[in-house]
Amino acid sequence: MSKIFYSLTLITPPILSVLISSCGQNHTQSSELIAAKDPRPKTVLNHPSEDIQAYCYHSDGSECFIEGRYNGKSFKYDITPVEGGNIGKITNLFAEVESVKTTPIKWLNIDDNRVQVVMQTQIYRKGQRYTSHEDLIVDYESGPFWR
Repeated sequence: MSKIFYSLTLITPPILSVLISSCGQNHTQSSELIAAKDPRPKTVLNHPSEDIQAYCYHSDGSECFIEGRYNGKSFKYDITPVEGGNIGKITNLFAEVESVKTTPIKWLNIDDNRVQVVMQTQIYRKGQRYTSHEDLIVDYESGPFWR
């Protein structure tokens, strides 16, 4: 049985500025990961190790990334395509989708070389909300495994 970790935070630019400035020179590694100057609101999921974050910017759809440090090396991967896959599980009529939002919701640990994050996509179509999930596996060196 795998362990499930929760740590979900919506960080808006003013909150992020306060967090970073209040940390001074001794800020944690995880606060260094996401771009502080990006004005878009984002949803951030911190890994329990505090060395990895999955986050999504939200505007017309979502733009999602996973980044962090592993074995002294930094990595960053664009995981935005997970949104299209999740929408495709719900409908093939993309034109009927009124709004969409993808967020990382929990971590599932696999092994020392990969991490797994559950990505949830919610769409509104004809006034109804639909939700789909993808347990996305990300290898620290080669990136996400797409199915």
